[in-house]
Amino acid sequence: MERRRADLQGIDMGAWPTVDSSALPASARDVFAKRSRAIELYAEGMAAREIERQTGVKTRQLYHLLNRCLAQDEDGTLLGFRALIKYRRITPYTRTAAARASDPETGHGLVGAFVLLLASYKVIITRTPPHHFPSALPRCQGQLLDLITSRACEVILPIRGFAR
Repeated sequence: MERRRADLQGIDMGAWPTVDSSALPASARDVFAKRSRAIELYAEGMAAREIERQTGVKTRQLYHLLNRCLAQDEDGTLLGFRALIKYRRITPYTRTAAARASDPETGHGLVGAFVLLLASYKVIITRTPPHHFPSALPRCQGQLLDLITSRACEVILPIRGFAR
């Protein structure tokens, strides 16, 4: 007996944004093709085990991918097939742990710390030309400023020897 999640029945993929898979790198294109085929087969009513046999996409991953496809993008539209692109982030990275450099010379262990610094000192963002920002900052600048507190500076600045 095949169980199907009731909340995922009647998916209208015709309204989903599409992806030009030919623009993807070859490795990502193959993964995208398998994932999109698995979603299409699920929407057609095929059993999850048969989908796994045909595409290699395991049942657990299939439901995870369906949830990603049905999530909303930043602009309010459904992610649709865009959510199946390899390494596509659904939500921006937000550092949650305290910033502690495992190697102060190289900065290892400080992923996201620079964005926290910029979020804490809004004047840096307003006075710095956009080409100096990390590539992810302009896309999520407003969210970062709202979500990240100034506590980050209490951790980041002493590591580099600056006073607040």
